[in-house]
Amino acid sequence: MNGLHVRTFGEFSITYEDRRVSDSDNRSRKVWPLLAYLICHRNRLLKQHELIDLLWGESEQGVNPAGALKTLFYRVRSELDKLWPGAGKQLIVCQGDGYIWNKDYPVILDCEEFDRITGKVVGDNEEEFEDL
Repeated sequence: MNGLHVRTFGEFSITYEDRRVSDSDNRSRKVWPLLAYLICHRNRLLKQHELIDLLWGESEQGVNPAGALKTLFYRVRSELDKLWPGAGKQLIVCQGDGYIWNKDYPVILDCEEFDRITGKVVGDNEEEFEDL
């Protein structure tokens, strides 16, 4: 598997082979930020209370946060299912009271690639940047 290509600069999108999902397909206010957060923190288990605080904080008093989070993950997984059947449940794993990205599915994240490339350029030419 070549991996999932995730674009965060400009439009948020995930591409796998010739299929792509993006925030322009579905303008849900919380689906895409949740997915982006999950991918950016893909190497650790994200506890439900962390995600609830992140997404709702104390601003939405009438919300059942645990139920709302489950519904939101259902919507996130539904978007990912457009990449291939069952992708949502394969990519996002529920473990105990949290969620984690399945490490069996590599991610190529544009912002990490940018950091890697610019870090190499700056590192190779470090003396040029010392006076900046």
